[in-house]
This record gives sequence, C-alpha cells and structure tokens, in this order.
Amino acid sequence: MTQTDKSLGKEVRASLAKDFPILEPMLDELIPKKAVTYTMRLKDNDKADLFIIDGTVLAFRRHKRWFPTLKLVHKCCLNRPVVFQDLPSGQGSN
Repeated sequence: MTQTDKSLGKEVRASLAKDFPILEPMLDELIPKKAVTYTMRLKDNDKADLFIIDGTVLAFRRHKRWFPTLKLVHKCCLNRPVVFQDLPSGQGSN
C-alpha cells in the first residue's frame, strides 16, 4: 500500500462524477480534498488498483477506469431511489 498525492484523489472524484453522475452530490463528502489516500495493487493482478481512504476501499481501477465499490454506492444512495434506466426490461428473465 502506497500513499498517493492529491491529484489522484481529484482524478478518482472526477472519473466517478463523470461515469456515475448519481454519486456526484456526495463525492466531496466521501472523498475529502485533504484526506490521506492510499492505493494498493492486487497481488496477482497487475491491471487493478484499489483506492483507499481511512482503511476503507472506496473505488477500484480496471482498464484505466475507476469504479465505485458497493460500500461507496450504498453510502451515497442509501436514502435515494436508484433507477436503472439502461437495463432493458425482460433481459435475463429466462
């Protein structure tokens, strides 16, 4: 686990806000600008990194894209209804 600079926190926040706009209102609170952040590369996988704040994994990078963990999604969206607009109805019901 290595400590990262502030620019990585900005990159993660911007990437998550762009790709997952429902998370944007809460990102400043969940990823504070002055927080000490760490990244960790998975042992047997050179293509995935974990983004960690206060011992909690909040996002992971895969193929140069950042994705939120379920813990981050639940913190952001616990009191909000989540609508899956991109899923066509009837898919996978067989």
